[in-house]
Amino acid sequence: MGAYLSTPVTDKEVFEGQGQSVNYGGGSMQGWRRTMEDAHIAEVGLSGHPGCAIFGVFDGHGGAEVAKFCQKYMSQEVQNFEHFGAEGVEDCLIQVFHRMDDMLRDHKYAEELEQLKTKDDAEDEESRAEGDGDGAMSMDALEMIKRVFQIKRWQGEQPPGSDSSSPGAAAGEESMATDAAAAAAGGSSSSSATAANSDNGGGSSAAAPARVIE
Repeated sequence: MGAYLSTPVTDKEVFEGQGQSVNYGGGSMQGWRRTMEDAHIAEVGLSGHPGCAIFGVFDGHGGAEVAKFCQKYMSQEVQNFEHFGAEGVEDCLIQVFHRMDDMLRDHKYAEELEQLKTKDDAEDEESRAEGDGDGAMSMDALEMIKRVFQIKRWQGEQPPGSDSSSPGAAAGEESMATDAAAAAAGGSSSSSATAANSDNGGGSSAAAPARVIE
């Protein structure tokens, strides 16, 4: 059944905690996906401020590595901004999303991202590369979209005039992105935390009004 199971995994993991001005709780369930692809953060007392907390849900969108990467780094990165604090929380939150994108594009994190992939993710990519089953047709729509964005990301780092930045290549990739988007269906695994849905994808739902930092 491709990237999906014949029956969903309905076992749930739950967590809860509290800070100076907030009580929180959440849960996650793998669902129809072959592996759990979502991740979350729930931290209170940021930078020594008892009333400051961050909550986020990261959707794996067909692969767990980016969700896990943001789970590992986002909280610390938002606190690294010089103007983080009562007057700069909203601006820092915007900037940290761009910071995550920059880190994901940085080659020095490439090996770590590979290690964060689940075993099933790695096996799926290997089998597709070898042409198992229906070959390219076995790639689901979400995986195709992810591949297209990876191509676009690497192209942005190449010098002007390189072969991959030619109009013909760009047109072909745009066509593939259009076909993939037309075939795309929503993700299946879900994870929830009582605060916010931080969108590395979609499909994960927050269990409370969307307020990321208090």
